[in-house]
Amino acid sequence: MSYDPAGLLAGDHVAQITVSSPDALNSPQLITVTLTIETVSPDFDGDGDVDLTDFGFLQTCFTPPGVAPLDPACDVARLDPDLDVDANDFGIFQACLSGANIPADPTCDD
Repeated sequence: MSYDPAGLLAGDHVAQITVSSPDALNSPQLITVTLTIETVSPDFDGDGDVDLTDFGFLQTCFTPPGVAPLDPACDVARLDPDLDVDANDFGIFQACLSGANIPADPTCDD
């Protein structure tokens, strides 16, 4: 069995494989498989790359240092351990910036 994850968004993808044989009494058998596509934290839209779309979202969440964003949707933009979304978070984002349709380095946000 092989698979090609190209084009899949981050998250779980579930499929079933049918195994059958005319010589088996218990044929066919169904096997459920789950493929989990992980992405980096600055990939806000979950498409596997870190690009200008993700930067646009980050920009809407910027706050002054020490000030948490008002919009709960911006919680994911807090890329460092503090409560604000500022230059430190941008630095993490910038380390992961890959460009449209170019997968981000999976270790960029470590």
